Amino acid sequence: MREGTPEHFWSKVEKTETCWLWRGPHQKYGQVRLRRTPTIRTGAHRFSWQLAFGSIPEGQLVLHRCDTPLCVRPEHLFLGTHLDNVHDKIGKGRDSGPPAANRRKSHCLRGHPLAGDNLRVRDGIGRECRACGRATSAVRSRRRYYADVDASRRKSQAYKKARRERANAATESR
Repeated sequence: MREGTPEHFWSKVEKTETCWLWRGPHQKYGQVRLRRTPTIRTGAHRFSWQLAFGSIPEGQLVLHRCDTPLCVRPEHLFLGTHLDNVHDKIGKGRDSGPPAANRRKSHCLRGHPLAGDNLRVRDGIGRECRACGRATSAVRSRRRYYADVDASRRKSQAYKKARRERANAATESR
């Protein structure tokens, strides 16, 4: 059996009740590579799709309904775009990282609910607690006010000092 032929491919597949698992060589994270010719490599799930349904249109990915990376069962595969893959991942709860963790939060760090009128969604930033946003805004406003008051006070003190020095200089010159 030559590598890249359907017979060779199916000889490396273990058929279970649910998934048909690829038992040939694979890379980390379940990424499967199958050499079709000496120069062309393809994923085993893509090769399975092509054997069952024909060619894969440009810009399309072969996705798994079962979320098992080693599965090559044609009934468990479907075509979609990269965006479809992302939506499928999020819909099945397989997303990870800070954005995913934030989507799962129900309350902010101060305990306010992240729902209803208290939730603010900002493009490119994420979800925010309105109550915490108001509190932060009030603190910033007070800081600016007191910074302005301090600056005004320093300016006034400098003005008074300069006036005293001019008055002293005028009395000494008499």
